[in-house]
Amino acid sequence: MAGEVIHKLTDEKQRWSAWVTVDGRSLETYKVQRSATKTTCFIESAEEQTFQVVVKNENYPQTFAADLYVDGLRIDGYSIRKVGKVDTYAGKRISSTEIRPCKFAKVALTDDSEQVTADERFSKEVGTITLRICRTQYKGTKTVGTGWQDDAQQRVLDERSKKGSQVSHATTYDKPQYKPTAGVDELVYLDPHDAPFHVFEFHYRSRDLLELAGLLLSASAEATVGASSNVIPPRRKRAATHLAEPHFDKDALLAELRKLQSENEALKAGRKVEYDEPDEKKIKREA
Repeated sequence: MAGEVIHKLTDEKQRWSAWVTVDGRSLETYKVQRSATKTTCFIESAEEQTFQVVVKNENYPQTFAADLYVDGLRIDGYSIRKVGKVDTYAGKRISSTEIRPCKFAKVALTDDSEQVTADERFSKEVGTITLRICRTQYKGTKTVGTGWQDDAQQRVLDERSKKGSQVSHATTYDKPQYKPTAGVDELVYLDPHDAPFHVFEFHYRSRDLLELAGLLLSASAEATVGASSNVIPPRRKRAATHLAEPHFDKDALLAELRKLQSENEALKAGRKVEYDEPDEKKIKREA
């Protein structure tokens, strides 16, 4: 699509930035929208892609927490106290030493109400990566944290729900990987968890859905555009400039010539030459 390519989301005041990566490559964003409290966009997801989320403190001078949620499930959180600091969410933390990497997958649908995941947050937020920014007060750092849960399981959506027709992907979680945490900051939240200071939302959708929404060109349309952009348009011919032929009064010129010749002969013979006086009134009007 035409326009500037954006890979990172920033808030209106450029205090924070956030982006999603796959294989170390930041994903392009579409339909970016900003308000005072929320920044949203769409990104393209593909099945079996493992993704990570990155947040950076661009110029916010105070301590804040950046809590990551995917499909309504809390993944992890960082306490950020320095300008310029960058943190990466590599997966769902399940213990002080392990995480489960996040992966895009085909959404699991069912019409059996007993198999539907009984979590309203999931049915509302499936297909969305949410980063909540909350202002905090730093109290100290604990060596080892507690309270993590290995609840990163495949969740099932009711195919009759509104979201069942709006999303094609959800997030699943890979096998545990060893990734110890350096410690956990003790914080006092100045903003409630459910009313953060700012929110970044990445709505991830399959390419087909992005094309249907008009946010991406289809492969055939891209090929057509690419081919047409390589065609050199014929050079336009410069319009011919026609100049009007100059008009001369031959009789007047001959009379003037004869007058000049006569005056020249008189001057040679030493005779006085009478010159016509200019019309002063005419000169004044023209001036």
